[in-house]
Amino acid sequence: MNLSYWERTSFLQNYDYTIVGAGIVGLFAAIEIKKRDGQAKVLVIERSASPDGASTKNAGFACFGSLSEIIQHRNNTSEIEFKSLVAKRVAGLKKMREELGDFNIGFHLNGGYEVFTKKDEKIFNQCINSIAEYNLLLQNIFNDEVYELRDNDIEKLKFNNVEHLIYTKHEAQIHSGKMMQTLIKKAFEYGVQILFNTELLSFENHDTIVLNTSIGKIYTNKLLVTNNAFAKKLFSDLDLKPGRGQIIVTSEVKDLKLKGNFHYDKGFYYFRNIDNRVLIGGGRNLDFKAEETYDDGETEIVQKELRRLLSEVILPDVNYNIEYSWSGTMAFGNDITPIVKELQKNIYCAVRCNGMGVAMGSLLAEDIVQLAMN
Repeated sequence: MNLSYWERTSFLQNYDYTIVGAGIVGLFAAIEIKKRDGQAKVLVIERSASPDGASTKNAGFACFGSLSEIIQHRNNTSEIEFKSLVAKRVAGLKKMREELGDFNIGFHLNGGYEVFTKKDEKIFNQCINSIAEYNLLLQNIFNDEVYELRDNDIEKLKFNNVEHLIYTKHEAQIHSGKMMQTLIKKAFEYGVQILFNTELLSFENHDTIVLNTSIGKIYTNKLLVTNNAFAKKLFSDLDLKPGRGQIIVTSEVKDLKLKGNFHYDKGFYYFRNIDNRVLIGGGRNLDFKAEETYDDGETEIVQKELRRLLSEVILPDVNYNIEYSWSGTMAFGNDITPIVKELQKNIYCAVRCNGMGVAMGSLLAEDIVQLAMN
């Protein structure tokens, strides 16, 4: 790249900490470093023109898991690890609200539902028979009952072919764009340097780490990798893989009754209201291998199912158009807990949010900074 003298002497300098990825984890980590050491020179590099991946491409759910997801998580780990994971999701959302402010992130505590159709009877029976157990299990985290049966809300929401609803009042919605704008502004206020359209191509780990980027060499004492699924391109032995989430948003719907977050089919589908529209996403379980990709885009099988759910279940007999569509890249692995560890001397990572980056991002940032600064 043909950089000027001013750019080379202002941006391509030596840094104390360089963070790869200007998403939720990366920017919160940069702010946390400056809070602990105001003199530290901190750089965040981002491969795209705005925070890419999942931080600006998610559905704006401030959630901790529907009941069927929570049951599945509990079955795949110990009780201590399970409760710790849920507690971190709840605490992470609390920290985001405290740091950025509810108004600035478009926070609305509208509650959340898990939706069950007739074909989901087996899953529903497992959930309804587990409500008391899981309300007790999570009592110390929420200081309240978490889940309850709310079949009476089906008619109010104008759903079709829905048999049961399980509700939690503890779920909320955010505006992911406003949240990231606020986070970027806050990072700048702390004196964090951010370089967009700057991709880390490779690195050399010497006494000072040399970063070979798309705009030139950058030197840093410590490197924090927070670019979630894309970390696999730098460290191939990490237990994570990409998972694309496809999302569509309708035109405005007159007298829209839908309000809150909604999860369907063990969380593989999710929908919500936004500005008198319906946002719906998911469906990667229809073809896991096809959605295990870093590429943006749509597939016919997923798009067809999202539209079917809209027309047959969510908005029956309603006229609307599809006005927005996009996809984002999440990171998943064999373990449901995130990876926070030292990869090499002075190189650390905080990745693999398993679709819960909004909830856990701010706390993962604390964890990686604790490692790097100690």
